Formats: sequence, structure tokens, C-alpha cells
Amino acid sequence: MTNPIDPQTTIFSHEEAVSLIHCAVYPRTSTNPSIGEIGVVVGLLDMNDEVELIIKFQSSVSQYTKAELISQFVVES
Repeated sequence: MTNPIDPQTTIFSHEEAVSLIHCAVYPRTSTNPSIGEIGVVVGLLDMNDEVELIIKFQSSVSQYTKAELISQFVVES
């Protein structure tokens, strides 16, 4: 089941970001993602008037704005 992200806004609200914690993400370009491509939303970072999600992958941790997340990943609940 794909988790809905409000496409009408350009930045995450705190409520929207918190609702995505523990959701899995995988690249939009991958039809059958490998375990190394799948990440889990583990937190959020509020800086410079924008909320970013912290995503833990098998070998790294990265942060993404809403625009970056929507363009690069599919979010599953």
C-alpha cells in the first residue's frame, strides 16, 4: 500500500513527516528493488524552515526534502 504524500505542498509539515516514520522507501526506477535499495524513514530534521526526512539504508543514512523524496522514491506504509 503506497503511503499518500500531499502533492499540493512543497515542504513537509511536521505531522506529515512524523506520519512517514517507519515507512519503507525504494527508488522509483526500480521495479523489483534489492534489499540494499530499500530504506526506512527513521526520523526527521527541522532546519532552515524546512523539514527533511532521515532515511536509513543498508549501508548509509541520508536526508531528503519533500521534493527530493517525491522525485526519487516510492513510499510504502
